[in-house]
Amino acid sequence: MIYPNIIYHPDSQTTVFIDTLQQIGNSASAEVVTYQSSLDGSLKAFNRGLGARELPLRGKISSDNVDTLRRQLQYLRGKQIYLMLGAQNTATVARIRDFDLPVAVGTHSPLTLDVVAESETEGQFYEAEDCTHTGTESTQSFASGGTGVLLNTGGEDVRIELYQSDIVLPPGNYTMFARAYDMNNVVNDFGLNVYNYNDSTTIDSTTVTLASPYGTYAIVTADFTISSSDAGDLIYIYVKKATGTSNNIYVDFIGFVRTD
Repeated sequence: MIYPNIIYHPDSQTTVFIDTLQQIGNSASAEVVTYQSSLDGSLKAFNRGLGARELPLRGKISSDNVDTLRRQLQYLRGKQIYLMLGAQNTATVARIRDFDLPVAVGTHSPLTLDVVAESETEGQFYEAEDCTHTGTESTQSFASGGTGVLLNTGGEDVRIELYQSDIVLPPGNYTMFARAYDMNNVVNDFGLNVYNYNDSTTIDSTTVTLASPYGTYAIVTADFTISSSDAGDLIYIYVKKATGTSNNIYVDFIGFVRTD
């Protein structure tokens, strides 16, 4: 399966799909200061701060799309984006520092992106069909991986299941997102939810109306907070068909990013 790599700008709803990434860099640093103790002369160290995570990306895009992509990247430089890397199941809030998109002869053009993450913690991102779900997998030419999950009965869902830890889902503020469309634009029929399974408590519950034209996916979001009361617990981050009204909802992917 070819996993999608996506840049999404929520303010303008600009969505950029990158055909193939051949190299994904992951660079992170901490400012560690060493000193000699005046008491016993031993060497000691402390962490003064953390540097930004950097994600240099090298890939290629179809030459048929090069002019559109160049204009989109010029617009997105310096703006806050969501970067989703399908093969790594990673999503993060970031900014594009610079890019290089030379004109190439052939069917594909090389692309280099220099991306700087804004949060210390990675989020996650999954194709809907790779998640736990109670819907039906459905071939969808409009979906990023060619397949989505159909939700057509009230309560059917697509979910990410995670145990909270300081490495995965540490306390802080997050935004969950999903790419979906529906057939009938039923009011408040698409739910975005975060649930603590151990405590049987709802961390966040939001419903939206998917009002895009038929076949046109939209990315929708909802904010949530993980607190110390969620420590070590099993957390569901999920979307669902929220009403019993007749409707077909197709989910392409879901994920979340850390926003602080």
